[in-house]
Amino acid sequence: MKRILITFSLIISLLLVTSCSNYFSKKELHQSNVTPDLHLSANTGNAKFKARWWEDYGSPELNKLVEEALAQNLTLKIAQARVKEARAKMASYNANRFPQVDLGYDYEKEKNADGSISDDSNYFFTPTYTVDLWGANYALYKSYENKFIAQEFQAKAAAMTIISEVVSTWLKIRFGQKEYDLLNEQLHSYEGVLKYQLNNYTQGTAADQDILNNQNKIQQFTTRIYQNIIKVDGLRYELAYLIGRSPAQDIKISNKDLPPLIPLPAKGLSSDLIKDRPDIKSAWYTLIAADWDEHNSKLAMLPTFDISVKFSDVNLGSVLGSWSKIANTVTYTAMDWGRLRSGVAEKKAIVERNVATYVDTVYRAIVEVRNELIKNKHQLEQISWFENQLKLAQAKYNEAKVNAENGGGDSISVIFKLINLRNDELALVRENEKLNLRRVNLYNSLGGNVWKSNSKAS
Repeated sequence: MKRILITFSLIISLLLVTSCSNYFSKKELHQSNVTPDLHLSANTGNAKFKARWWEDYGSPELNKLVEEALAQNLTLKIAQARVKEARAKMASYNANRFPQVDLGYDYEKEKNADGSISDDSNYFFTPTYTVDLWGANYALYKSYENKFIAQEFQAKAAAMTIISEVVSTWLKIRFGQKEYDLLNEQLHSYEGVLKYQLNNYTQGTAADQDILNNQNKIQQFTTRIYQNIIKVDGLRYELAYLIGRSPAQDIKISNKDLPPLIPLPAKGLSSDLIKDRPDIKSAWYTLIAADWDEHNSKLAMLPTFDISVKFSDVNLGSVLGSWSKIANTVTYTAMDWGRLRSGVAEKKAIVERNVATYVDTVYRAIVEVRNELIKNKHQLEQISWFENQLKLAQAKYNEAKVNAENGGGDSISVIFKLINLRNDELALVRENEKLNLRRVNLYNSLGGNVWKSNSKAS
């Protein structure tokens, strides 16, 4: 019997050492080798990366919309509720690491054969404790602790996305309103051309085809104006949803000068990106939680040891000094037909999946930033070309006006030069809108610790 006990103890010790050493060596491996050492060789701006980057627009209106979204957006509220759920689970599994105490009171009343009545009362409490010999309860608690942290960073990633969507929608509305103004100016210009042609038609100098072409132009611009109104109104509904308002509530957006382009941030792409992006942090803590789950599944193969003591006495004051029952139970699964080993294999596969997910998240983040930097660069080049075209159209319009004033040209030529100028202005507005939206995407891709200076985002 003694030999059996010694052998049993050696087996348990070997299992414990093996499971713990595998776990800690694996975790160390993740921490040192999983994060790839990647750098970006690209020219970025000189502006300091700000946590609250949208404030660079200098718009109190936009700042208020972002604050409202962080406080009321329904997607964020769902994410924040999940954080609370994860925190509660973590607290629950942490409580399992400590003894459980049951309090009770018995009262019994009995009628005797002689007609007398006797009663009896008893107070008791029973501490029960599962001795965490191998650290299984601690491993389970650490798993849920890391899941809670991962859920927090998921909520922060959601906040990061919502902020960029609010800013992008606001920009689309502002540029849509500017486009509406330019389309109306174009419409009035073509109406002026048509009026001129009709006046000259009565004198027999204008062709029917020219009049028909300009009537078609007027119809086209009228249609585009209505399409613009529908688009901008739809964007207002989207913005209302993003900031947590009812779609029935009207949102008035300023129609003053277009907002300035926020500066290109001087942000690197290796450790800074990994440090800042919440989705990367969430993937990392999910991986660590899976590591603890695998560790716990290995410990489940070892024996468990429960202790239960029942203190009982009719006098509550002396209850601690009177125990009526002590029980301890040692449990070990000797044969389960591979169920526990299959559980370990499953947890190991989950760890491998989370390793791949983490690396994929890092790679995807790097690709996103690289793409946005390239798109910003080419968009700036394209805008430079459109600005040159606009300068040329402006010069031709000025020349036509001077010629008309000096008697060297007619008013219809001036109107057509103005139409060309407005067309180039409209094209430049659209290209600037694209650049602004790409700049927002870049800031979103870079992460940004918006929650550090705004607790509502966390």
